[in-house]
Amino acid sequence: MATAFPVGLDDLNQFVDALFRYADPDSYISLRAFDQVDRTQPPILIEAVRVEEGMQAIVSKAARASTRAANQMRPGVFAPPIATFRTAKSAAASDVLNGVAISVEIDAGDPISARRRLEHLLGPVTIAMHSGSEWEDPNTGEIHPKTHLHWRLSEPTRTPEEYTLLRRARDAAATLVGADRTAIPPNHPLRWPGSWNLKAVPRIAKICAGNVASEVHLSDAVEKLEEAIEAAGLKVAREAHAPNTTPEARIDKVQSALLSIPNENLEWDEWNKIGMAAWRATGGSTEGLLAWSDWSAKCGKHNDDACAARWQHYAISPPSKIGAGTIFYLAAQSGWGKVENYEPIQMDERESPPWDIYFDGMPEIEPKKALEKTRLWKIEQGWEETDIPLRPWIVQGYLLRGSITVVSGPGSAGKSSLMVAWALSMALGVPYGNFRPIRPYKVLSYNVEDDRDEQLRRISASCRQFDKSPYDAVQNLRMVGPTEMGTLLHLGPDGRLLFNTPVMHELEEYIDLWKPDVVMLDPFVELHSSEENDNTAIRQVLARFRSWAVQMKVALVLLHHARKGGSTPGDPDSLRGASAIVGAARVILTVNTMTDEEARDMQIPVDHRRDYFRLDGGKMNYSRVQNADWFERVEYHLDNDEGVAAAVPWTPPKQAVGLSHVMAIITEIERGTADGPYSPKLSGDSRSIKKAMELVGVTLPDAQKELRDLVLKDPAVSVSEFTDPTTRNKRQGLKTPNGPLAKWS
Repeated sequence: MATAFPVGLDDLNQFVDALFRYADPDSYISLRAFDQVDRTQPPILIEAVRVEEGMQAIVSKAARASTRAANQMRPGVFAPPIATFRTAKSAAASDVLNGVAISVEIDAGDPISARRRLEHLLGPVTIAMHSGSEWEDPNTGEIHPKTHLHWRLSEPTRTPEEYTLLRRARDAAATLVGADRTAIPPNHPLRWPGSWNLKAVPRIAKICAGNVASEVHLSDAVEKLEEAIEAAGLKVAREAHAPNTTPEARIDKVQSALLSIPNENLEWDEWNKIGMAAWRATGGSTEGLLAWSDWSAKCGKHNDDACAARWQHYAISPPSKIGAGTIFYLAAQSGWGKVENYEPIQMDERESPPWDIYFDGMPEIEPKKALEKTRLWKIEQGWEETDIPLRPWIVQGYLLRGSITVVSGPGSAGKSSLMVAWALSMALGVPYGNFRPIRPYKVLSYNVEDDRDEQLRRISASCRQFDKSPYDAVQNLRMVGPTEMGTLLHLGPDGRLLFNTPVMHELEEYIDLWKPDVVMLDPFVELHSSEENDNTAIRQVLARFRSWAVQMKVALVLLHHARKGGSTPGDPDSLRGASAIVGAARVILTVNTMTDEEARDMQIPVDHRRDYFRLDGGKMNYSRVQNADWFERVEYHLDNDEGVAAAVPWTPPKQAVGLSHVMAIITEIERGTADGPYSPKLSGDSRSIKKAMELVGVTLPDAQKELRDLVLKDPAVSVSEFTDPTTRNKRQGLKTPNGPLAKWS
């Protein structure tokens, strides 16, 4: 059996993941469908799904309910509240556990202008969707799609105070752009993308824009929105009203009943009567004020300030003779269903369409198995090695799509020149020493330290080593920077990281438009306003950037400074600031200028050593650690006769080994280590002879074997066996006449 209106699964999946990702596992999402025409009727479908069942289970159940609602004889609208609830049985305002988003329903007006105005305050919208309906401007005849905007909260609401803040935020946002104010309560039903709108011409509700990494902190959003309201000369009389008495009915029932009561220019007495009844029915709560104000807004004479003033008056002189009964009676006169009969009307009993209509053959997820299927994976028989996808390397060992590479080193060590050369190598698709892109890639470099002219100098100089013109790379290379200093990420007043700086917004839009393969950000310290030694704050920053890399499917390169006092080649702990950066990166590379010792060993004049620098692997999660890459700063003369240095791959001469090295290593062997004597092995063990070499300045691998042989042939050195005090095992160690072996024997 075929169906005319299958669910849009991709949009539905993106929507659920974006808005419910922080919801509490023990809360419920209330999947609901309503009569397409008569909004006063109770839901025609109610099904709860527990958040801890996992996103796959939520999406599968939502898809099935949405498709059934669209394909029954009297089509329904699939519109669950964008919130989670304490219980599976009720979606009343009092049952909300997590408000997850600031949602705005643009049913009239220009949605693009409304979105831009709100994004100026809140940052990029997380999800923007067209509901499938349209609005025609009576003055211009222009047709605009009705649009829903959602900003995910960085932390879902859980307390009464937070619920009030969320109502204030949604109320202020709606007032600021003239949106539908009935959508202010977090438990208000709203259409989900992927479902069908069948009021007129069938249209599927679709996501039209958004950034799923974007989110807002609630208190910061409320402050900005209400400041904008005040600046615009508008007023939102939404002060928190503590309940003055026990509510007579559930708020969702009062809201539903009020919406059914006509309000076509009622006289003041009738308007005031409904207000008094609503006050007593809801106990004078803020939700009651909003529900009455929403009903009042159906009339052209509505005024927010008048509603708020009367509500405060009722608290001084509480009504006692009218209340919930009055509201329910007036609503019933207009066809509203009986309150006691508030169970969902069953859908028609036609045979459900086959499962492959929904998920292209995916099996249905049984509720009892949902936890296992969403939390665990397992390897079973029947797989082939050829089925395992290759890691998405852009440059093997250096840049991995969806991951962070950190390049760290002291100031003026050569990082920026190296990054320009990397960018050109990828843009041109040509090798650069051991850095070998397999094809041309699109590269975006965002540089805060160097202005436009300096970057043009570096590009021009580096192009000469590739024997290319800058015009050869222009198709795949973009070098951008802020016109004025501005961080990409900054901290809010409560210490939480926010994503909504104007520079970040503009950069994201550019990346979304151009779609690069690699994004380089230089330097890391200028990209955020966090204290760089604060592990918690830096972990937030890196988590945002890592999420950014995954969602944009780019390899992200962060340039970072080394600690004061110098950098040890290949040591990730040499990075400046918090250690959290080491855990977040997949590849860490260190840049260091040639030392005096290395210059002497390579027979380079010491006063020229700064013309050379090395790149070492400090952390290589998915690739072997390679030997150091060496580079020479070579000066090229531009057409304007200015000399500019570029980083050119350089092969150092074989390290010279002499008597001074042998004597220095023997002295180190005599000293020993805290854990015992050095072993004759060239392994990475902290007690190997390799460590003794490194301590005396021998760092090139091609010299280590030759030097070990010279040391072992020296008559002052012998190999003896001793008992390791830690493991109690026998092992070999190097001994000298005055060495430390005796105390270990």
